Amino acid sequence: MNHDQAESLRELVEQRDEMVQQEDVLSLPSRREVHRQKKSKKRVKWKLKYPLIRLLALFFILLPISMLSIYYANDDSKTVTVVTRSETGSYEQIDIAPAEEKAAPPSSEPSSQKKDRPESDAQKENKASDKQKKQKIITHTVQENETLYSIAMKYYQSDKGMEMIKKWNHLKSAQLHKGQVLQIPVMDAEK
Repeated sequence: MNHDQAESLRELVEQRDEMVQQEDVLSLPSRREVHRQKKSKKRVKWKLKYPLIRLLALFFILLPISMLSIYYANDDSKTVTVVTRSETGSYEQIDIAPAEEKAAPPSSEPSSQKKDRPESDAQKENKASDKQKKQKIITHTVQENETLYSIAMKYYQSDKGMEMIKKWNHLKSAQLHKGQVLQIPVMDAEK
């Protein structure tokens, strides 16, 4: 009897399993519905998660756009002004008397020396202004592969012009850089 009862229970369980399987096959959703449900779950998760990342992405997109718009807005309002300098000479040559003359005892003709000095000062000023009038100053921008020698040959037709250019621009060496602006004194022909 035990054997018969176990078999009957086993048959009942198998019948129930078959019925459940038949019902499950009929009640399963189609593939289209399954994929829609997966996509909707993913969309909802992404929208609700990571609001900080969205905010940062928006910030980094708007930052360059705003910088460019500000740059172009300010670029329109700029005006170009030309500044000109008058080149009358940046220094004056002064002759210094040797120390021996100063150390010499004053002679009996101090009044004549005082009269000579104002005249000599006036003569020095006249000579300096004459030099400035005779010299024209040309500004020259150094180009690529241009040397001090080539510039001297261009303006003075001799290598002695190198020393004049060095002295006038206070250069210690003959090395020049591209874009460097040099002032070149050109003497007039009226000497």
